[in-house]
Parts: sequence; C-alpha cells; structure tokens
Amino acid sequence: MPDGPVRVVDFLPRTVFRVVGILIATAVVLEVVWIARHVLTWIFIALFLALALNPAVDRLEGRIKRRGLATAVIYLMALGAS
Repeated sequence: MPDGPVRVVDFLPRTVFRVVGILIATAVVLEVVWIARHVLTWIFIALFLALALNPAVDRLEGRIKRRGLATAVIYLMALGAS
C-alpha cells in the first residue's frame, strides 16, 4: 500500500460516452477504409497518372487547342509506351 494520500479521479458519464463514441466511430471508419481499399488504390493510381501526364497534356493543348484531344493522344501514347 502506498504511503500518502490516495488520489481518486471521477469521470462524468458524458466523458465516458464521448470516448466510447470516438472509439466506435474510429472502428467504423477503419472498417470502411479496409473494405474500400481496392477502390482507393485505383483512385490513387489514377491521381498519380493524371498529375504525371498533365504537363504533357498542357504542352500538346497549346499546339492543338483542344484539351480532350490532347488528353486522348497523351493517354494513348502513355498506354503504347507501357
């Protein structure tokens, strides 16, 4: 038994419910991310490709004045190079 006064900490029920709610919300978010991990992977791959190919699309757009056509040409060139 420790020497000296014993410290007692009281928790309000609101605090306990708040902590339990945060834990449940965190578990739900982690579960959703785990279920959607394949979709999120494809989204990140698409984002990377869009950012990587954007300078080439901008350059070609300056020559042909149509972004859709420039995007299609660069996309087909990247697909052919891989």
